[in-house]
Amino acid sequence: MKKVLIIAGALHIGGAEKVAVNLSKYAPQGEFHFDYLVFEGYENVYGAEIEERGGRVFTLPSPSKGYLRYCRSLAELIRENGYSVVHSHTQFNSGLNLAVAKRCGVPIRIGHSHTTKTERKVSLPQKLYEAAMRVLLRSYSTHLLACGEEAGVWMFGKKAFSECGRVIKNGIDAAAFAYSPEVREAIRASADIPKDAFVIGHAGTLLPLKNQEFLIRLLPKIRETIPNAMLLLLGAGTVDEKSRLQCIADECGVSGSVLFGGGVGNVNEYLSAMDVFAFPSLREGTPLALLEAQANGLPCIISDRIPRDAALTDLVRPVCLEDEDEWIDLICTARRNDPCSYAEVMVRLGYDSAGAYKPVYDIYRSLATVSLSFDDGRGDNANVLDGLLIPLGIPATLNITTGYVDGTCPDELRPSEKSPLSIEDVRRFFNDPLVEIAIHGDRHLNTEEDILRGKEKLQEWLAVPDTKELGFASPGSGLSLKWFRSPEAERLRGSILYMRTGIRVCTLSPLRRLIRKTGRVIHLATFYRFGYHDTVMTESDGQIVYSIPVMKDATVRQVAAAVKDAVRRRGAVVLMLHSVLDDVSGEDNWTWERKKLEELCRMLLKMEQEGKLCICTTAEQYRMLRERT
Repeated sequence: MKKVLIIAGALHIGGAEKVAVNLSKYAPQGEFHFDYLVFEGYENVYGAEIEERGGRVFTLPSPSKGYLRYCRSLAELIRENGYSVVHSHTQFNSGLNLAVAKRCGVPIRIGHSHTTKTERKVSLPQKLYEAAMRVLLRSYSTHLLACGEEAGVWMFGKKAFSECGRVIKNGIDAAAFAYSPEVREAIRASADIPKDAFVIGHAGTLLPLKNQEFLIRLLPKIRETIPNAMLLLLGAGTVDEKSRLQCIADECGVSGSVLFGGGVGNVNEYLSAMDVFAFPSLREGTPLALLEAQANGLPCIISDRIPRDAALTDLVRPVCLEDEDEWIDLICTARRNDPCSYAEVMVRLGYDSAGAYKPVYDIYRSLATVSLSFDDGRGDNANVLDGLLIPLGIPATLNITTGYVDGTCPDELRPSEKSPLSIEDVRRFFNDPLVEIAIHGDRHLNTEEDILRGKEKLQEWLAVPDTKELGFASPGSGLSLKWFRSPEAERLRGSILYMRTGIRVCTLSPLRRLIRKTGRVIHLATFYRFGYHDTVMTESDGQIVYSIPVMKDATVRQVAAAVKDAVRRRGAVVLMLHSVLDDVSGEDNWTWERKKLEELCRMLLKMEQEGKLCICTTAEQYRMLRERT
């Protein structure tokens, strides 16, 4: 399960915070584990909900309390929990978070913008801070995300966002926000709102930039036209800000017609109680509240400073904040029209949570993947795993020829003259989370009977049930793909997780074959990359997984070229090895030098730390390819 740290800063009821929480709420079950980080002194409204889903909420002092102390604490948190993804939602502070994440070797580092530039004057120190953080964001993010184009350009810069950025729609549970006349009556009764009242609604944290003051000052003039008009303000805020707004309501003589609903968890129900939604913000990204109001079928009168990409339906009317008469006229004449139809409209537009966050989950799993797959079950594999791969934390797949390991395989069918692993070795590695044990037949044959016999023996040795899914590596890549995909092989296909085979057949296979052979002589990395280019997988091919043989004459540079090809294409590459020895003189072509593998491992780890790839088992690769497709 891939571990994700969401740095939210706060978990109060607000748009950006709700998006951060929704990422764990709508994630594929069992695939990701989500933890959250908030800063001391900030609300944690969603903590119980997160914990119910198995997540945790960590608290650290705010960076402003001491940047060095914060960075040390964050690094300690990341290292202790081994996160594969750090997804930061704290605006410019994300630059700091992602720089720490990179130093800790986190492969996927995401900066996420939820708003656009401020309308207030920015001080010189703040400008310098933002400029420095932009440099960190561009340098240390693997992905730049934003709720809208303007939000992305503001935070990351136009060039960076156009080249590397991506807009992620703010998803909502459209069905939950659908209009309901029954809910309308119930909410009005519970909130003491008269049945005949004309309710002007607003949802947003009580902050000057949300501009609730503007609506309060409009209310007296609106009531001249609609005497039963009242203003319903949903959203939490500081005591000082609420007091300030209450004083303005008193000053305007409408304190009895302004209802402060506070931070409520059922905004969806309160929307049904409203008649019009007013949103006069000074700045926004793509506000979640506006999407929710549209799903509810509410006419929406909004500030023209809100990005146009938030106006998804014919319900939205942008108005200049300086034109108070237009605001009053549009609010007074607003009426619901077929409100029940708009939830489905939002689903069709791709703003339903079930689909809107899928691109984020794809990013969480989107790195190129590399697996080291060792065939036969040769005894020297134990030295490589115990002495190199496991200490470095590098996963591996062992494909076991069971008859070779238990000594029942006839001499003429033994895959190697070398000593095999012991059954105890196979059991020991099976219990190591870094190692996958897969089938390689019983007598190194490609018959259905031999493959299933090998599976039965492994299940017996490992004490796993028949339902345990094990991968299968075809000995010598000799299993016919045509037969494997035919109805005759249905039983076999249903008995294994995947089938790993060798060179992929393609229209250029004769040319690639020639280039591969030439590359073995002249050792050019370009030849190796081109020769195995069609073996790198970028999407699922059913149960088939293709591998690249790492043979005695292959150089590290050649193998690295195939890996870099996979990184460029965000594909999957399986490197098939057999024996790895200190001295390969006099050995067969399926033996590679240990010093070469050590150099390759250092390169792979460096690329993983840079967020370019993920080293995993072949089974994990297969599952990720299936999910991606």
